[in-house]
Amino acid sequence: MIIKKWLQTLFKGDSNVVALPEKLGKGRITGPKPLLDVAQEAMRQEAAHLQGLVAHGAANAREKRLKEKVRKKVAKVIDPVYSSPDIIEEVTEKIVLAATIDPHYEELVKAFEKEESKES
Repeated sequence: MIIKKWLQTLFKGDSNVVALPEKLGKGRITGPKPLLDVAQEAMRQEAAHLQGLVAHGAANAREKRLKEKVRKKVAKVIDPVYSSPDIIEEVTEKIVLAATIDPHYEELVKAFEKEESKES
């Protein structure tokens, strides 16, 4: 029965049926929506992700270079009695941690780097 009425409205053009543009309003004019370039959006998101990885990787590489320089300096100045690798590593970790927090220690580490570059 419902299908019969629906078919009648399609073929007869029932006056109760309102066209879609009339429901939306005659005064409203909408332009075409901007297209979304899926490949470009995916590449943009991937580039943002890679930039984050590069920034994180650069910080890690800088920290590794700093640790190596500090480790060499600690190995030079530490007393031979305390020159076990575990102690040298612990002292190195503490100096690098202090250099990341305290500007005074950061200046000392920079002095290590300058001294190291003069020796090379």
